[in-house]
Amino acid sequence: MNQTVTPPEQRQPMTLIERFFKLRDVPPFDRLYDSELSLITEATVQRFYEPGHVILSSNKLLKALFIVVDGWLEDGEGRRLPQVFSPEYLLMGIPADGDMTASKERGAICLLISKGHFFTMLYECPVLTLGFSELHHGPEDQTDPKMPAVMT
Repeated sequence: MNQTVTPPEQRQPMTLIERFFKLRDVPPFDRLYDSELSLITEATVQRFYEPGHVILSSNKLLKALFIVVDGWLEDGEGRRLPQVFSPEYLLMGIPADGDMTASKERGAICLLISKGHFFTMLYECPVLTLGFSELHHGPEDQTDPKMPAVMT
């Protein structure tokens, strides 16, 4: 994956529709109904990060959920971080255990959801809580999360 970095002068902010479709492709947001995803999309803020830019220093608290839509994020040792980083740090109020940087190769474009919007999102869309859990721990079953459970 040797892609070039988009020069700053060619970067354009994504429209609301573009952000909607970017989110639609990212688990667990792909589980949401369009009406739910639309509300979440409105709460996102787009950020461009230059290659190697330190986004978060070790022992600092995350103030937003990071959803990478282009490029990737790395930890202090250069390991790629998950595309959605990091719901568990926001939920538990845990400080970062290392630096978080934009990829040294190509940087990153992220959609951010503030901590307050993140908690509202989990309350209003419980399917996301399950989805984040499955991303972290793996799925326990393969049922459709949009369908109600059937009691037998």
